[in-house]
Amino acid sequence: MLEGKTVNLRVEERDDIDFEVECCNDIDFWGEYDPIVEQKSKSERMKQFDSPSNLAILAERRRFIIQKKDGTRIGIINHRINQPYRTMEIVCFLVPSERGKGYGAEAFQLMVDYLFLSNSIVRIQAIANVGNKPAQRVLENRLQNRRNNPKITPSERIMD
Repeated sequence: MLEGKTVNLRVEERDDIDFEVECCNDIDFWGEYDPIVEQKSKSERMKQFDSPSNLAILAERRRFIIQKKDGTRIGIINHRINQPYRTMEIVCFLVPSERGKGYGAEAFQLMVDYLFLSNSIVRIQAIANVGNKPAQRVLENRLQNRRNNPKITPSERIMD
């Protein structure tokens, strides 16, 4: 478990499938800036959890649950490696009622620190939709002191 001041990150477990399915099938969870992902039933997600795709294995994708100190699950943060360059990409989502409270910023910082300490990666790409100003502020604030560090590169993605 990665422990922060107000949130912890822990690797997703089978017991988290209900939370994940509830979130991922809720259009408000994804927000107005990201495309709706393919809706999955609990049984489909459990099958995917038990037998990850070859792409997920190759990308060394890991999913963590973001939880408050009291154990309340409030979001999901993923990381995956883009091959063959070994650049790391992080994606973070919070339940709508917990946005704007600093939890996403802390989760992002915990993940960045963890990834640099535990992986032989070249850089981390921070991706935010160009219309998602709150996410851009989080990335800019967390990367501000590292902007000249070639290991972390903020980037943007436009979604049509």
